[in-house]
Amino acid sequence: MKQFSLFAWTHVTLLIVVTQSYFIMQNLFEGLIWFIVPVSMIICNDVMAYMFGFFFGKTPLIKLSPKKTWEGFIGGWISTVIFGMLMSHFMCQYNYFVCPMAYSESLEKVTMDCTPSPLFQLTDYNLPGPLHSVASLLGFPGKVTMYPFVL
Repeated sequence: MKQFSLFAWTHVTLLIVVTQSYFIMQNLFEGLIWFIVPVSMIICNDVMAYMFGFFFGKTPLIKLSPKKTWEGFIGGWISTVIFGMLMSHFMCQYNYFVCPMAYSESLEKVTMDCTPSPLFQLTDYNLPGPLHSVASLLGFPGKVTMYPFVL
């Protein structure tokens, strides 16, 4: 019976590891932005939460992890949102990051040339009513131009 149990655990473990690896590779082939932005945001969140907690931390977040603070949590969250928007906006400008990889038989190499999908093209968005009023009072246009991927 122990052999069958080990056999089952081996297959379950392989299924989990291989499936995740497969989807990560598929994601990379759809465009580097789908891998680089999430991984960079996780790194940014960890670093900024540590820094905000170290310099401004006073209020404990949870007893299970006494060195984590509310200040670190909130600082990390705000920093990650800002970093994610800036990095996404920067990367959407370059086809290298947004185009899927494809093998060209005529060139005999992998190419990343494409027309970016609407998700990676600048779009105008009208501001909601109250924000539109405030923007017009301050002399700003009532619309924002950004990439839908950033949202």
